[in-house]
Amino acid sequence: MVKAVEFDGNRAIDDLRLAASIATTASLKVPILGLFGALSEKRYLSEEEFRRDVFRLRILYRQYGYPEAQVDTVVQRTATDARVRFVIREGEPVRLQEFSVTGLDSLPERERREVLVDLPVAAGRPFNRLLLQQAVDTIVARLRDRGFAAADVFRDFQTDVKSRAARASLEVVTGPRQVVSRIRVEATGDVDTALARSLVFVQPGRRFSERSVYASQRNLYRADLYRFALVGIDSAGFDPAAGEVPLLLLVSQAPRNRVRLGGGYGTNDCFRLQAGWTHRNFLRSGNILDLSGRASKIGVGEPTDLGLENSVCGPLREDSIGSGKLNYNLTAAVRRPGVLGPTNITTVSAFGEVRSEFTVYRREEIGASLRFQWEQATRSIPVTLLYTFSYGRTLAASPAAYCSFFGACTPALRAGFEQNRVLATLGATFALPRANSPVDPSRGFNGQFGVVHSAPYLGSSDVFDFTRLSADAAWYRPVGRAAVLSWRLRGGIIFAPERTAQADESFVPLEQRFYAGGPSDVRGLVRAQLGPVVYVVSRDSFDVIPPDSLPDRQSAVQVSPTGGDATLVGNLEARIPTPLLGGRIGLAAFVDAGTAVTRGVQDLWGTIRVTPGLGLRFVTPLGPARVEVAYSTSDLFPGELYVQEPDGSLTLAQANFVRKRGSPFQFNISVGQPF
Repeated sequence: MVKAVEFDGNRAIDDLRLAASIATTASLKVPILGLFGALSEKRYLSEEEFRRDVFRLRILYRQYGYPEAQVDTVVQRTATDARVRFVIREGEPVRLQEFSVTGLDSLPERERREVLVDLPVAAGRPFNRLLLQQAVDTIVARLRDRGFAAADVFRDFQTDVKSRAARASLEVVTGPRQVVSRIRVEATGDVDTALARSLVFVQPGRRFSERSVYASQRNLYRADLYRFALVGIDSAGFDPAAGEVPLLLLVSQAPRNRVRLGGGYGTNDCFRLQAGWTHRNFLRSGNILDLSGRASKIGVGEPTDLGLENSVCGPLREDSIGSGKLNYNLTAAVRRPGVLGPTNITTVSAFGEVRSEFTVYRREEIGASLRFQWEQATRSIPVTLLYTFSYGRTLAASPAAYCSFFGACTPALRAGFEQNRVLATLGATFALPRANSPVDPSRGFNGQFGVVHSAPYLGSSDVFDFTRLSADAAWYRPVGRAAVLSWRLRGGIIFAPERTAQADESFVPLEQRFYAGGPSDVRGLVRAQLGPVVYVVSRDSFDVIPPDSLPDRQSAVQVSPTGGDATLVGNLEARIPTPLLGGRIGLAAFVDAGTAVTRGVQDLWGTIRVTPGLGLRFVTPLGPARVEVAYSTSDLFPGELYVQEPDGSLTLAQANFVRKRGSPFQFNISVGQPF
């Protein structure tokens, strides 16, 4: 068994690239006292492949410009395993003395610079044939993006090993700059060819661009109407010497119907299910009808209460408002691609739902929405405009939330806030998806900015008048062979005029406020409990337990997060792969920091909490599943303590009460990377 593969003497080529070029690889072991040795992957030494690896490394070095490189081997054997070492003497490289590119004289000076900028080949460097081919491909791609569909590059080079000198030249044949002449559509199934043609970015009369051709193909798949889509040059009618390029569009209709089912478990959801049915080409007009439903709090919320809050869903015992009733969403939506442009998608939907935020509120509503999505053909910056009109009510987890914010401390006054109202919002979201994967990114950047506005002139009730701004940015960088270092910064602020009759401030709905804490931001605190809170204790408990002992009697004090109008959260995380189960299990180490505050009441910087932690990542088809533990000794924010009387009214007992936390460890289970 191969215990290790090592390389000595290599400077021009790193260990990772050398290891990828040979057949001999080391076995994967679990370095945990051998407890999981049966799950390790054993790889055995093949004498034949081992000898061939020497030639593979020599050939690789020749392509990198080191024709005199020598490779020796050292094998340390025991009765059960072998340690392999390749000893490399690279020698002096053949250096590129001259490098020239000809054939671009017909291009304007600025365009010529853009075609040649940052080529991977330059005089004075070791002559790397792989990089020379990369330069050829780069020039061809840049010319074809600028209308030269028939562009080609011919390479020529000479090397002199004795003098260690090389000369290379590239001769570019641009051909004429060309425009798209026509688009021929070949389709199978019941395909609306006019709709397929409208989803293509390159249209007749426009300059040819290979990048736009590829983007058109992606857009056809994004429309979710086609099983197969291909956009390319129609070679049957293409004359490289002509000034026009005919295109061929091949599309095959996707299955008319699709059914999806799913389920899972989450710390704050207990068990959850989702189902959906998609009908493509609805009414034979290119529309997509989508009926979907999801349910959570299964096993703890009525009418599915199975008492699981006393076992596997124990964290939901504190969430009487959100988990006391089944959370669900039923939506019927009609989606139409290609409205007002090939990248635009318009969606009209109607919905009914019950949703909640852990220990904060429950929202019950019905409504409708109009969504317009716009995306560029290249260098995508997706923009979403969303208008939502709903009728419903929001129930706070504790009546103390209304008492603290609005002075509504009796059931009669609270009823005014809990009645059904119309809420209309107009929102916009701008995204910058620059990471290499939407599910498990390891390189790049993701950014998003959003604004939500509600006012009576949009259709809302008179008490709703606010503007909510939020921004989120995350960066991902590979470290070493496979580890990933990621960091994220998120913030938001709400502006609301003073206009309600009950208080000196606007009524910003609980579901629109900012909350911090939980498995996706500051993981060392319970979901939504990092921020402004109020406390409630029953009159019976208050009379029996001395007030000085209440902070230690958590079961007697109910915590109700009220949300803030400003938030700031930062995260730093290292994701480290392991050989467990063939690399399907990874480790994570993280530090989270953040807060949510009410401006003018709490100081943003003075309330930031920092929580470090560790976690496991399990690769699943839906993305990485996470099991994490975070550490924090911070107590909750100070807040008003109310005593709930038998008639439901509230009496202020203490202005700056603090409930101490129990265990310093917080456990979370969820699916998907935190950011």
